[in-house]
Amino acid sequence: MNLPTSVRALLIEDVEDDAILMVNALKRAGIHVDHLRVETMAQLEAALDSNWDIVYSDYTLPGFNGMDALKCVRDHDADLPFIFVSGTIGEDRAVDAVKAGANDYIIKGNYKRLPIATQRVLEETRIKRENRMAKARIHQLINVDVMTGLASRGQFLEVLHKAIEEAKATHTKVGVIFVNIDRFRTINDTFGMNGGDQLIMNFARRLRSAVSQDDLVARLYADQFAIIVPGISDETRFEAVTNAVLGCFDEPLQVQRYEKRISGSLGLALHPDDGTLVQELLNNANLAQKIAKQAKGVSRLRYNRDARKNIDARLHMEYELESAISKEQFVLHFQAQMNAVSRQVIGAEALVRWQHPTKGLVGPNEFIPIAEESGLIIPLGDLICRMACEQIREWMQHGMPAVPIAINISSHQFQQPGFAAKLNDIMQTYDIDPACIELEITETALMSDPDLILSAMSELRETGVRIALDDFGTGYSSMSYLDRFPIDILKIDQAFISNLPGDSRKVAIVKGILSIAEKLGMKVIAEGVETREQLEFLGALGCENVQGFHAHRPADGESIFPMLHRGFVPEPGSAAAGR
Repeated sequence: MNLPTSVRALLIEDVEDDAILMVNALKRAGIHVDHLRVETMAQLEAALDSNWDIVYSDYTLPGFNGMDALKCVRDHDADLPFIFVSGTIGEDRAVDAVKAGANDYIIKGNYKRLPIATQRVLEETRIKRENRMAKARIHQLINVDVMTGLASRGQFLEVLHKAIEEAKATHTKVGVIFVNIDRFRTINDTFGMNGGDQLIMNFARRLRSAVSQDDLVARLYADQFAIIVPGISDETRFEAVTNAVLGCFDEPLQVQRYEKRISGSLGLALHPDDGTLVQELLNNANLAQKIAKQAKGVSRLRYNRDARKNIDARLHMEYELESAISKEQFVLHFQAQMNAVSRQVIGAEALVRWQHPTKGLVGPNEFIPIAEESGLIIPLGDLICRMACEQIREWMQHGMPAVPIAINISSHQFQQPGFAAKLNDIMQTYDIDPACIELEITETALMSDPDLILSAMSELRETGVRIALDDFGTGYSSMSYLDRFPIDILKIDQAFISNLPGDSRKVAIVKGILSIAEKLGMKVIAEGVETREQLEFLGALGCENVQGFHAHRPADGESIFPMLHRGFVPEPGSAAAGR
């Protein structure tokens, strides 16, 4: 160990000559001393407001003694090095002083020991402080989530154990709330890891401020948060906390330069009603959250015993779906779109089916929601785009004229970075003219993140594909969005077609949509046309294009090829309809 080159020293000494002797002893050892001498308790207390490296103190002082000085220093700073330098301390008092917190003692006149003692005490204090900081850092890493400052998983489990034990003693309940952000994987894909981290941190701050200081908020991992609500004597308190957490999803969050609106799912469980053991309670809250996640928008669910069967079935379906994507166990069926008057083919919509090895053909309503929630919609959507382009190439090789094929695209695909480039690569691989591709997005998906969807649409339009707004009229978009977004086609939802022509309100809505589309230069297709009466009525209204069971039921690529090749949809029941 090397001697320090300088120290800031506080000298508690009533005799100035003795103080000078101490300072000179340190200087002779090569230590520069910046010092202040005090001799009363008031002076000492005032001096402790400054920073000092070490304190040297006499034992016998006018008005107070060295032990009083030691206590004053220790009350201010438990680690500040303190050495008694006294001719009256004696061995017994010296031992008591060390027990009380002094680092060393030196008999006056034996100043040769002073530099070595100073060096040792400063080094011991440095090591002690570094060890304390290291322990604090370890405690921080173990108990605090580094990114958000919330409690860590380890701290969460420890606090939950204690809360349950206290609840048993006080005959109260403990609530656990699992909180998960929907489609966080898509957020990461869209904004990158930094954007995802920013959203997590902003949401964590909002979550912490939404609940009381008595409630513990933890980040378990990624986008999974959990809250402990202890000491519940009235379940209305648990309900109030739950509502406060739901309110965290009301306003958008800042992510880079965007205001991102998010949704989430909450799983609730109460001790002892929904589990008596810590792990049981956590499993059940997690299970409830996973089931709640299946609902659209912000949702919550309290655990119930039937939930496990439902989630097990869903998880099994997700596992099978992932396997099916890798094995390409999907087929496309196509439904023709035609002119309402001439019955000329104007295009077809590609509809995906899962060719399940044991269940047979599974419709999209059974697996698309799971694909959306799990993130599997991205690889599934890529597969569908490839399959559609492959089928178009096969048809054209057999002489089919070019007709647009509509492919349904989820908001996750639209928001995925590089989707336009990926689609362009697929079209080039199969030598498909972009004019043959129409991408359909629902009105609800359009409104999920308008700014991002608009940017993605603009990139896609540059590739040459056309964009259709599906299920128009069922969502919440304002008419101003039609002018803002690069939309080529409006598809009137079948909900407005089903009761035509008898429902006057729906007639008015359809007329309004047709009028708006005409003014904006958009093509219109009416979906769900199932009767001749509907077909003729729509034709009379000026709706030129239709799609539905009356025109044609979905069929596989081989079965629909003759119709597409002819370019004409035969009347139902005619001889040509069977070919």
